[in-house]
Amino acid sequence: MKIIQLNDDGNVKLFCPFCGKKVIDPEQEFDECEHTLFVATNEGGFEFISPKIEINEEFDQPKDLSEDLSDEADEESEDLAESEEELTLNEYIETLEYPEAICFEIAQFSGFSAFVGFGRE
Repeated sequence: MKIIQLNDDGNVKLFCPFCGKKVIDPEQEFDECEHTLFVATNEGGFEFISPKIEINEEFDQPKDLSEDLSDEADEESEDLAESEEELTLNEYIETLEYPEAICFEIAQFSGFSAFVGFGRE
């Protein structure tokens, strides 16, 4: 999936490229449309996932393994890291396949990024 980066100056408004609905506006909450496939951040992982697309929800989620020190939890964490080959979130998004899909990365100078994917079947 192609990612287009937008620099966030605090006033970024994002409209769906397929239906034109405003999904992001600094003055209101996120409001997905029928074409929204996912919303993710580089700090919190995937926050919204449409049932139309298959995404590994565990990918790039912040984890505090100190709460669960069992061997099983450690093995699962290692398996996940190996299966995703230690990709960054934007690298993982680029591997996603969906017909007529595009992702917008809204990047702030602080290093925080939000990703919104859209697709049409």
